[in-house]
Amino acid sequence: MNGGRIISADSVQAYRGVQIGANKPTAEELEQTVHYLVNVVEATGHYTAAEWMRDATALIQACTRSNSGGDDELVEREMVSQSVRSDLSRLLQEEKPIQPVVVGGTMMYVQWLVHGKPDAPRPSDEIVQKSLEDVSKMYINYSDMYGDTFRNRIAKLGKNDWYRLRRTLEVVYSATEVVEKSTDVASMDSTASMDSTDDKKRKRLVDQAIESVYKGRRYNGLEDQGYDVRCFFLCPHDRMMHTQVVDERCEDMLIKGLITETAQLSFSGELPDDGQTARAIGYRQTLDYLRRKDPNPLDDKSFSEFLDKFRTATRQYAKKQMQWFRRDGKFMFIPVDLTQSSNNRIT
Repeated sequence: MNGGRIISADSVQAYRGVQIGANKPTAEELEQTVHYLVNVVEATGHYTAAEWMRDATALIQACTRSNSGGDDELVEREMVSQSVRSDLSRLLQEEKPIQPVVVGGTMMYVQWLVHGKPDAPRPSDEIVQKSLEDVSKMYINYSDMYGDTFRNRIAKLGKNDWYRLRRTLEVVYSATEVVEKSTDVASMDSTASMDSTDDKKRKRLVDQAIESVYKGRRYNGLEDQGYDVRCFFLCPHDRMMHTQVVDERCEDMLIKGLITETAQLSFSGELPDDGQTARAIGYRQTLDYLRRKDPNPLDDKSFSEFLDKFRTATRQYAKKQMQWFRRDGKFMFIPVDLTQSSNNRIT
């Protein structure tokens, strides 16, 4: 194959505007190796795992010349951004196939691409709105019901926790909707009580529909399409040294101007509170720090607390990544010697 190209599997790098907090490749790195799926969607937009999987698969097909529908069909697919179509067109002009290398730590992206998309219903706009309203009611009602103790505890939940709860409700409501539409309501006894056979049957079908979402049933992954997929996870050879590297990375982002970047993006509307980038580690903690009560630029305590939260969240995510990929038998763990220079860490 002719050289290689990198396909980013990073959910934050896909958005335009963000730079330091997304740890995007530098201009020199982009000049050295072509990167795809970086800066493909506006900061105010949304880029789902399904959309990323679709775009990544199309790019892989273009790189390897494995699209059964022909080049024109590949380019004319409905993509999230015009830049992806342009990348496809340029790839198809290459004389020889190119080796695609997918790089990134967004676990859901990688899982979907390798193993396939889960067979879960896509929520309608009405269900998304209902889930949002119910989560809001849950916060207000429970806070009123259980007082300050509950209110203080629930205030410590991150936006990602509320997002996951909302997504869970979307799955429940979508499964219920599918079951109700497929159930012959007219044939059921309208005078039956709530514990009737029909009602129990409906509840059982809803439970089965919800359970199927979490059973790992997937389809149309790269292996399903006949690709020879090689998966590697570069893991630190020393856990304590890795913690130090993570902490230094957080500090380096701050030195490069993460706080200033976050403030500018927030003021310009390019870091919407309900967007993916605002929920990302680094930006989330920085926004909380900038919006703290009674801000004082000389408040060392607040800054120390902010830095500690930033580093802790990053360490926890790194640990979660390692645990996630260890559970996936497809991935081979490659030790990285952190005492060596970046060019000599992998032997």
